[in-house]
Amino acid sequence: MHAQRQKQWQEILHLTQQMHELAVPNQSLNDISADEDSAKQPWQVITGIETQRFKLLEQFFATTPSDDEITEIEAGVRLINQSDKELAAFAEKMQQEIAAVFSKNTAGQRAVSAYSNHE
Repeated sequence: MHAQRQKQWQEILHLTQQMHELAVPNQSLNDISADEDSAKQPWQVITGIETQRFKLLEQFFATTPSDDEITEIEAGVRLINQSDKELAAFAEKMQQEIAAVFSKNTAGQRAVSAYSNHE
């Protein structure tokens, strides 16, 4: 792989790694600050990195890979796919946890409302 394409490919893989690390798969809602902005920030950063990575992928694949690049690119694409699957699974888990928190809050609000209306 030519030096410029190698640098571009390594940047794509680095961005993929950054996205994966930012997701912190062992974190749950209990670990997230009550401050809504701090809870959103990692996902906003991940979204920004994904946008940057997508542009680099478009640029990289605008040129058809040569035969000598195929093996390295194939391994990288597998890594990207696996990372993206794990990131999507983690995002879905976080979405379910958020829905559960909102559900509890809604139930609590109904109980307070019912109690207040009863008096």
